Amino acid sequence: MFLNNRPLFFYMANLDTKAEALQTALRILAASPKSEHEMARRLAQKGYSETVIGTTLQELQNQRLINDQQYAQDLVTRYAIGRPSGRRRIAFELQRRGIPPEICREVLQRITAEGEEENARELAQVRWQRFAALPRPARIKKVQDHLVRRGFDFDLVRRVMNTLGSEESYDENG
Repeated sequence: MFLNNRPLFFYMANLDTKAEALQTALRILAASPKSEHEMARRLAQKGYSETVIGTTLQELQNQRLINDQQYAQDLVTRYAIGRPSGRRRIAFELQRRGIPPEICREVLQRITAEGEEENARELAQVRWQRFAALPRPARIKKVQDHLVRRGFDFDLVRRVMNTLGSEESYDENG
């Protein structure tokens, strides 16, 4: 039996592949949330065609299981609060996960300079205490390097270190 000059089994196999792709996508999402880009990449790695991937992504969006806007907001919250990081690191993580630039700009605007500075200050104080046994210059370098690696702007790091330097805890053991 034929439909549109193709054997009927062609369409049945295609339906199975779509269902399999959706099941695969659901298993991937059960492990951790993903952006659209990440999900498309994972499905492509599994060998699904672009058509099947597009259909699967559309179905996931319709079921509200995948949403780049919400994913980006959650990621910003995770990196701003749970694992204090600067705006540069958060922007890098958003781009790495394939979040569209307009969504990146929108969610990064929600990070206030005061909030970022407070996160940097708290992280610096924790690191300062951790390196208490080191000589003062080595201790300063370790804390500064850590803050820069976490994506805080160098000017912000310098301000935080100057503030930390004027505090009593900065002068301990050093």
